Amino acid sequence: MGRPPGSRNSLGSKLKDVDKKIKETVLDHSIDPKTDFQKLGRSSRRKGSSYERVLAKIFADELGVDAKRGIGQQRGSGEVPDVTGVNGWWIEAKRRKTTLSLSAALEQANKDLNAYLLRAQMRRAVPIYNRAVVIHRLNGEKDVCSMTITTFI
Repeated sequence: MGRPPGSRNSLGSKLKDVDKKIKETVLDHSIDPKTDFQKLGRSSRRKGSSYERVLAKIFADELGVDAKRGIGQQRGSGEVPDVTGVNGWWIEAKRRKTTLSLSAALEQANKDLNAYLLRAQMRRAVPIYNRAVVIHRLNGEKDVCSMTITTFI
């Protein structure tokens, strides 16, 4: 069975509408439309990884632990916290210039921790992480830790 009459044109017009919306969004946010969007993503990842290294150094200096940026972060595996080596804590690091959804960040940290715990249980391994926390810096302010009340207790 072939395409309904005019379907090709409607698909083409939808694609043009999407392109138009992307260009409008780019212009609304004062971004050069010729900017390579992969570079924007790369810049964001670089900013996140540098913040993870800063946190690891703070933990290493202040607590005397062997804290490091989670190596799996480089590969996007999600199998390790953003900062490792901090006595059982699954650390999710966030650095933003604008707003941060703490509930979404905590949900991500707990989801990743639960997946890790499940994998450890399936492998019959002793888990080294058991509590999730989000450490965030918003608009260059001080670092703040957020966790659920059950994690705190």
